[in-house]
Amino acid sequence: LRNPPKNKKINNEISSEETAVLIPGRLRCWEKSKELIYSIAEKNKVFIMTDESDKKIISDINHRNIIAINIDNSVYKESHNKIPNLVLSQYFKLKCVIDEIYKFEKLNTFFFKNFIKIRTDFYYYNSENLMDMTRENNENYLFLQSDLHYSGRREFFLPLRNFYDFAEWSYLNDFHNLSYMPINPT
Repeated sequence: LRNPPKNKKINNEISSEETAVLIPGRLRCWEKSKELIYSIAEKNKVFIMTDESDKKIISDINHRNIIAINIDNSVYKESHNKIPNLVLSQYFKLKCVIDEIYKFEKLNTFFFKNFIKIRTDFYYYNSENLMDMTRENNENYLFLQSDLHYSGRREFFLPLRNFYDFAEWSYLNDFHNLSYMPINPT
């Protein structure tokens, strides 16, 4: 949205520590979304993978449940700099943030059951229900709305780690004459 309204806080009564929240990409509209992100972080881990352009925002984030990484100051920098198309960067950041979740899980001997990928430049009409994973837990699907929002159980969400490799291959090989991204994975 060009000028989205401010996102509302979530209802923490339906939040669960079993859910990891991913924000792979620029922290656009941060002022309108930070209240939402901080309310999510009250009972959920939030993993952010952004770049140098959000350096100031990352340095100001101070919350025990938010892990914010600047990809330009990380082990992923060299690979990130080799990405052939800027639009592919969001899928690379998704891959990297999932890798960070695997590291977190291994370090803490804990496994997240559910995952949700959100953006800070998107207005969630029902943000108070954003963390309600009832449907994801009762259906065998990955839920998504283009590249704006993905959610699902572990077995449906984590294979998205490999989506960057497929997207890069599709772009480099002009698969189906793609002139834009995101690609149609079907």
